[in-house]
Amino acid sequence: MKICLAFLSFFIASLCSAQAKVDTSWMLNGHHFRLILEADEEAIYDLNAKAAFFRENTPLLSDSLLCSRLYMNFMDMNGDGFNDLLVFQSAGARANETYHLFLFRKKTNDFVRVEGYEAWPNLYKTKIRGVLAATILSGMVHYRFFLLTDKGELVDLDIVEEDDNLDGEEFEKGLRRVQKVLKKAR
Repeated sequence: MKICLAFLSFFIASLCSAQAKVDTSWMLNGHHFRLILEADEEAIYDLNAKAAFFRENTPLLSDSLLCSRLYMNFMDMNGDGFNDLLVFQSAGARANETYHLFLFRKKTNDFVRVEGYEAWPNLYKTKIRGVLAATILSGMVHYRFFLLTDKGELVDLDIVEEDDNLDGEEFEKGLRRVQKVLKKAR
């Protein structure tokens, strides 16, 4: 048992400290962007990281993020045809991954951090443009639906479905409820 605990501690520590800095760049909408994501060595056990965004070497945004490992992914989260940036925060029990979302805004050619996105696990876009769903795994599956505005605001639609049968029917039911709410709002 002690050997297992020692190995597990070593494994977790190596994951957290395996990469202290990520420096990446990409082209988007005719502009050169760069992100430097760096673990704060003094707060490595608090899992803090510093993020700095640049456009054509001009600073755009800097932020401090909770990150259990330095990993990022590009995905169009609001359906505007441009990839947004997801920065990994953590993975809880039952594969409940959380991310920080930085939404690309074409009009200003910059990124804005979507506040509150990191609070919801497995939060991804649905087939309805601008609508996201959190898939919360906890013995049964819970779905919670959100609207992602063009300004980068995450609006809780207060639509929650529980899927006891794990057949996806409740997810579709939630999407139908979202469509009704959006139709009334127009």
